[in-house]
Amino acid sequence: MNIFETIKKSALLYKVSFQQIYPLAFAMALISQLALWAVNGTMIQSGDNISVQSWPTLVAALIGMWLITLIGNAIIQVCQNAYLYSYKLTIPQAATYTLKCLPALILAATMFSIMVSAGLFLYIVPGVLLMTVFALYSPAVLFMKKHGVGALQLSFKLVAPQFFAAFTILALNLALLLLPQLLASQLNVSLSTNFGVEEALGVLATSILIPFSNALILVLFYKLNAMQKNVPNAN
Repeated sequence: MNIFETIKKSALLYKVSFQQIYPLAFAMALISQLALWAVNGTMIQSGDNISVQSWPTLVAALIGMWLITLIGNAIIQVCQNAYLYSYKLTIPQAATYTLKCLPALILAATMFSIMVSAGLFLYIVPGVLLMTVFALYSPAVLFMKKHGVGALQLSFKLVAPQFFAAFTILALNLALLLLPQLLASQLNVSLSTNFGVEEALGVLATSILIPFSNALILVLFYKLNAMQKNVPNAN
């Protein structure tokens, strides 16, 4: 698989879909940043020690951020899929379709999160491997009607034969998503309950990168599918 061709096609999909998708991406980034702000507000830092004031608030904020990210990314992928196959689809229509797939999507995402978290906790390398081979579970649910284990199995089947190329693209994707938070951490290295300039910049940068991240996932999914002749090529 040609990595540069995949990135180039993702950039084109990003360009043509950006205007429609950006308001949703901005809302996702803003809500996620507010949830992170709420998480920081539940913590007290004293020297090197951090204590949690309210575990219910912390858990609710983290779950809310996870769900918003999952659903928002799925809606964006559904919209971008429409651009790939040249048909019109509104955001409400994409949201309606996503909600129909939501139980299967949550199940697959939960399994993915548990396995990757366990892999990262036990040792970094297994977590990275699991994150790579199962990264395409979302389009597997949305566009191939897979459920739970089936979505993860399809992702593994697609990625494994092209592991290093897929890993390179997914590593780029992860780096782009982490970049705004890394930059924000350079501006403010301590826990803060204030929503300031660094948080606003983080929202702006993240909202610009979210559509490209999803375009990479979607184009990679179709490229790998086409190589195995599971679905028509998205070219």
